[in-house]
Amino acid sequence: MFFDIHTHNNKPNKNIDKIVNIFPDNSSSIIIKSNLKYSIGIHPCYIQKNILEIELEKVAALSKEDNISAIGEIGLDRLSKTPLDIQSSVFIKQLKIAKESKKPIIIHCVRCYSELLNIRKEFSDLKWIIHGFRGKQELAQQLLDNNIYLSFGQAAISPAPSLYKTIRKVPLNRIFLETDESKLNIADIYEKVSEIKEINIDSLSNAVNLNRTKVFEN
Repeated sequence: MFFDIHTHNNKPNKNIDKIVNIFPDNSSSIIIKSNLKYSIGIHPCYIQKNILEIELEKVAALSKEDNISAIGEIGLDRLSKTPLDIQSSVFIKQLKIAKESKKPIIIHCVRCYSELLNIRKEFSDLKWIIHGFRGKQELAQQLLDNNIYLSFGQAAISPAPSLYKTIRKVPLNRIFLETDESKLNIADIYEKVSEIKEINIDSLSNAVNLNRTKVFEN
């Protein structure tokens, strides 16, 4: 079975195990007894001061539910209209929620990796996954050295040369795959990444599922 760590597609598929991303403002759509798994968090580009405390309370309350598998996507984005200091404050508050609920976090990061790694020092006990990673091998290694997992998505289908090198070098015990907001089938991403890494698709799937066990079930 393929595992899609981050998707916005909430249609069940018996051949795919996935974590569906939702935001606090649409969390009422969650069916707590659903067979689907979810991540919930306040995205750094969608921080709204007037409802921030309400949304944080929703994230904290829902984080305790069994089918909430992760807090995310949360993080830092230098292109967001929200000032970086406010983003950092919201990010840290959600990291504290993750720590309290003992859930891993799915991170959105755009041009803020130095700030991210600085915050990481205080929350090194949490399991972090960077979603939609497109960075160069040097940045990937820096993240790996800080015990952070990397998830690759749509960009892996036709990767830039630098991303191609990154995917080849990232060890199997630190890799996840995702569809995010794309219309792609997760199987297509598995097929392409297995081609890049020169392994068969079953070996890749087994490695990802082992990572899932370590991150989400331990």
